[in-house]
Amino acid sequence: AQRMTLNRQGRVVVGVNALGGATPFHAVSAGSGDATVVKASAGTLYGVQMSNINAEECFLKLYNVSSAPIAGAGTIVKSLIVPGATTGAGTNVTFGPQGIAFSTGIAFTLVTTGVDSGSTGVAANEVTINMDYN
Repeated sequence: AQRMTLNRQGRVVVGVNALGGATPFHAVSAGSGDATVVKASAGTLYGVQMSNINAEECFLKLYNVSSAPIAGAGTIVKSLIVPGATTGAGTNVTFGPQGIAFSTGIAFTLVTTGVDSGSTGVAANEVTINMDYN
């Protein structure tokens, strides 16, 4: 809501809403390519937070599907790199207040290579993924 101050300066005030907001999602790599459905219907992804304790980087591949994707196949909406370091590394990605729209569903795979055909899953318990979606 916009408010006017006594000296006629316009201020925009962002209200906090206890109802609503994004739905959290959390997963830890299982070592299998981690074909996972976050939401099996249309939705919006607002942000992804990832950490990696493997020395090598890995890649989170996002798909607009309502069933588990097959690593290395299908149409990838977005591929995000997760930096690697044995002492821990990671990245936080936000897609702004509008987010990224997925018309069918939100799903992902987690693999060791950045090429679209990459299908080798990362090791179990090395990568943590958190997502904010609706």
